[in-house]
Amino acid sequence: MNLRTAKSFLLIALIIGLTNCGSDGTGPGTDGNSVSISRTSVTLTFLGETTQLTATVRNSKSVPVSGQVTWSSGAPTVATVSSNGLVTAIGNGQATLTATSGSLSATASATVQQVATSLSVISGNAQTDTVGQLLTEPLVARVEDQGGTAVSAVSVNFSISQGGGSLSETSVTSDSDGKASTTWTLGTTSGTQNVAAIVQGSESGKASFSATATPGPATAFSKESGDQQIGKNNRPLPEPVAAAVKDEFGNGIAGIPVTFAVTDGGGSINPADSVTGETGTAEGTWTMGVVGANTLTASTAAFPDLEFAATAELYVAKADLTISSMVVSPANATAFQDLTVTATITNSGDFTTGSAFDVQLLLDNVQAGNTTVSELTDNAETQVSFDVGRLASGPHTFQVVIDPNNDIDEHDEANNSVGRSAPVAAATELVAGTPARSLSLPDSMELLFNLELPSSSNLVISTSGGSGDLDLYVHHGPRPAHRDDYKCQSGSPISSESCTFNAAEPGVYHILLFAWDQFSGVTLEAQVGGDPNPFNIELVFLNGGTTEQDEAFRTSAAKWESIITDDVYAFSFADSPALANECVSGQPLISDVVDDVRIYVSIRDIDGPQPILGRAGPCYIRGLSEHPIVGMMEFDIYDFDRITDQGLLIPVVLHEMGHVLGIGTIWDRKELLVNPSAVTPSADTHFIGPHAIAAFDNAGGVNYTGGQKVPVENEAGPGSQDSHWREAVFNAELMSPFVDSGVQNPLSRITIQSLADLGYGVDPTQSEPYSVPLAADLVSPDRGLGIDLRDDIRIGPILVVGPKKSRR
Repeated sequence: MNLRTAKSFLLIALIIGLTNCGSDGTGPGTDGNSVSISRTSVTLTFLGETTQLTATVRNSKSVPVSGQVTWSSGAPTVATVSSNGLVTAIGNGQATLTATSGSLSATASATVQQVATSLSVISGNAQTDTVGQLLTEPLVARVEDQGGTAVSAVSVNFSISQGGGSLSETSVTSDSDGKASTTWTLGTTSGTQNVAAIVQGSESGKASFSATATPGPATAFSKESGDQQIGKNNRPLPEPVAAAVKDEFGNGIAGIPVTFAVTDGGGSINPADSVTGETGTAEGTWTMGVVGANTLTASTAAFPDLEFAATAELYVAKADLTISSMVVSPANATAFQDLTVTATITNSGDFTTGSAFDVQLLLDNVQAGNTTVSELTDNAETQVSFDVGRLASGPHTFQVVIDPNNDIDEHDEANNSVGRSAPVAAATELVAGTPARSLSLPDSMELLFNLELPSSSNLVISTSGGSGDLDLYVHHGPRPAHRDDYKCQSGSPISSESCTFNAAEPGVYHILLFAWDQFSGVTLEAQVGGDPNPFNIELVFLNGGTTEQDEAFRTSAAKWESIITDDVYAFSFADSPALANECVSGQPLISDVVDDVRIYVSIRDIDGPQPILGRAGPCYIRGLSEHPIVGMMEFDIYDFDRITDQGLLIPVVLHEMGHVLGIGTIWDRKELLVNPSAVTPSADTHFIGPHAIAAFDNAGGVNYTGGQKVPVENEAGPGSQDSHWREAVFNAELMSPFVDSGVQNPLSRITIQSLADLGYGVDPTQSEPYSVPLAADLVSPDRGLGIDLRDDIRIGPILVVGPKKSRR
C-alpha cells in the first residue's frame, strides 16, 4: 500500500466512525450498553396478584435507547412474566425474572408468599344435637388469601365463645387445601352455642360456628313456684302454681303434658291440662275453695305426683279506692294563671265504702285543700276539683291523697295517692294600652307575658323600636309547651312584629318574645278596640283578560278576604329583593312591602286549547308561620275563555286562589299531610288538621269508613294528588280536583277550617252549605261536563324568605 492509498483508507474509516457516533450525527449512538429493571425485587401476597415491571436499555452514557426486550421467569410455577413485564403470582416460592435485549440482560427476584386474610366456614355449622354430645360433623374452616385461594401451613385457633363444651383441637395447622378442622362436644346448657375460629396473627381472618343444643331426656319433675301461699277463699292465689320438667343438667324441656288436679278444699285450677313451655314450666291459676287447707297435685308421665299446699283465709268484700285520672290545668301555666287540679276517684273494689271519706290535695308536700266525698259504691266513680289559684314561678308538685286518715277498710291502701309535677313559668302581666318598654334579651332566650282580654274586641299585639331581631308568638287558650305551636307567629328579620286578632275571643293571651338574635330597647304593647285590621290580597295583573275575567279575580279575592279574618304581618323585601321572573314570567323585581299576600295574575297563550288550563301556587312564604307572601295564578287564554262560556269562571278562580293561600300547597310543610300518594301510589293520603277533621265529621263524615280523615286525592296524578280533597269522597266541593258544571261547587266549612289548621284566623260562617255524600267511599265519580283541574299546582320551588326554623 502506498502512502496515498493508506491516507485514503484512514480518511474513509474516520468518516464511517464519525457517522456511527449518533443517529442524527450529533448525539450518542443507539447501541445498548446495559439493561435495567424498574425494581430489583417484588413480593406478592396472594395467588393471582400482579405487578408491573419495566425494562430500560441504556447506552454507554446511561441514556435510554430503543431496543427489543424479552422477558422470562426462572420458576414459572412460582411467578410468570408477560412480554410486557406483567408479573403474576402462581405459587409460593421465589423466581428470578430476566429481561433480555440482544446480548444484554438484567434480573429481578420475585417472592410469592401467601398471606392469610380470610377464614370461611366449609362445613359443620348450624348442627343440632343433645346437650353434652359430640357433634357428628367436624367443624371445618378454610384459610384463604386475598384472592380467595387456599393457604396452607397456617395456624387456626378454635375456641368456645358461648355455651361451654369442649373441642378436640384448639390450634390446627391448615392442610394443603387450606382447611383446618376440629370436633365439638356441646356444653350442658340448652340453646344456642358458639365456637370462634381465627387465623393466628390476623385481624380479618375470622369465622364462627353455631349449634343448637337440645335438652336431654327428662330426669326431674319439680315444683317451680306457687307452693305454700296464703290467699282468700273463693279467690285466686296471688301467683300461679308452676311445675317444671328438666333434664339432668337442669335444662327445661318443652312440650311435656302436665295435669293439675285439686285434691282437697275444693276450689279449681285453670287450666287443668297444660303443656310445658320453652323453659320447661307449666302453670295454672289456683282458686281457693273453703277456708283452711287446700291442696292440689301436678302430674306428668314417668314421675311421682307433686303436691302443692295453700291456706285460704276468709275473704271479706271491701272497697278499693284508686285515682283513675288526675289533671292539672291549664297545662304549661304561667304565674298569672289560676290553676285547678281535677281527679277522678274510682271504687274498683267489690263493696261500698260504707261512709263518706276525705280527699286531700298536697302542694309541694303541704296540704293545700281538702274535700269530702260521699259514700261510693263498688265500681262507681266521682270527680273532685281543687281551685289552687296562682303560683309563683318555678317547679311545683301536686299530690292527691284519698282517705288520708285510713277511715275506709280497703283491699289495697297503697294505691290511694297520685302525684303530678307542674312547673310554672315566669311571666309579666301586660295591660292593654300600657306598653312594656325597654325590653332586652340575650340570643335564643324567651320572655313571657300574659294579657287578659275581658270581652271580645279587635286586638293587635305588636313590638317596635330598639335593635336586634326578635320574633313574636301569641296564643289564646292553654299555653302550648313550645313556641312553634303558638297560633300567631310573627318573624320578620327585625324587631318590629305584630299579631292581629279581629273580634278576638275573651280570655288569656299568652305572649312570647324570642330572641332570634339578642335585642334591646324594644317596646311591647297591646291595642284593644279600634277598626279591624283585615287580611289583604293584592292582585297584580301582568296580563289581564276581559273585564268579566279580571272582575272574577277581584270577586274571589274579596271572598277569601272575608274568610280569613286576621291580618298577617307585613313582609319587606327591601333588604333582600325577589328577582324578576322568579315567581312567574313577567313578574318584576320585588323590593317593597307586601301586606298580606300579593298574587301575580297572567292570562296568556300557554299551549293553545287544552290540555293545560293553568297553574297556581305560592312562590315565597314567611319563615316562621310559612304563610304565603307572593304567589302566582297563570291561565291559558284559550281555555280561560272556555270556562267563562261554561259559567265556571268564579269557582275556578276561587279554587286556584285557594292554592296560593296554602290549601294543598303547604300542607306537607306544616306536617299535616300523611301518606302522600306521590311516595306510595294510591295510599290513603289524608289531612290531619284537627279543625278540618271536626268540620268533616260535622258535615256528615263522622261515620266515614274509607280510610283516615280528612281524605286527600290520591289517584289524580302529579299536580293534583296530595293537594286536593279526594274527588271520590267530596264530589262537587270547591277544592276537589274537578269543578262540576251545572251544579254549585260549595266552598265548605271543611276547607275554611283547614286554613285554621294552617294558622290563619278564619270565619267559618262564610262557608257554603255542604254535606259529605253518604257512603262516599264507595262512589265512583261521574265527572260529566265541567273542568278537570288536574295538574293545576305551580311547578317550581317555594322559597322561604326570612328562613327562621325551630330551635327546640
